[in-house]
Amino acid sequence: MKEQAPSEVVRTPVRKLYISDLHFFHENLNHRMDRRGFADYEEMNNYMISQWNANVSKRDEVYILGDFSVSKGKTTNRILELLNGKKFLIEGNHDEFLKDRQFDRSLFEWIKPYAEINDNRRRVILSHYPIFCYNGQYRKRKDAPFVYMLYGHVHNTHDEYQQSRLLSPAR
Repeated sequence: MKEQAPSEVVRTPVRKLYISDLHFFHENLNHRMDRRGFADYEEMNNYMISQWNANVSKRDEVYILGDFSVSKGKTTNRILELLNGKKFLIEGNHDEFLKDRQFDRSLFEWIKPYAEINDNRRRVILSHYPIFCYNGQYRKRKDAPFVYMLYGHVHNTHDEYQQSRLLSPAR
């Protein structure tokens, strides 16, 4: 009788994921600005946590491009503890929890105002704000960009429309 080979553990590769402007605890996003449509911020928070954990593994790296939470340090800590993945933060203009002494910075791998990382043989520029001219913006590999600029902040506003018009290739 043949011996069976031990079953191999199949591991999914670590993914780098990007998100911005979650605004945990921000009640006004349900009724103004984004008009997310939740009854209150608690319903919104619970929905975002469940969606996050359904799509992010514990091994994934998640780069948050600012405006993670508008709450105090202690309540922001509780949200971060519930979320899967290794989390990295680009500081946003609403991330006041960073100034709170009760906030646990170790819940993020790092916290920076700006970063440049490598992802799948591409350079990725990370900022909360759109940057009109960024490092390597004209570098290309064949017909595809080698450098990508990722940002948040603008919430589908007039500023976002102007920025996208400026960055789009001429037709």
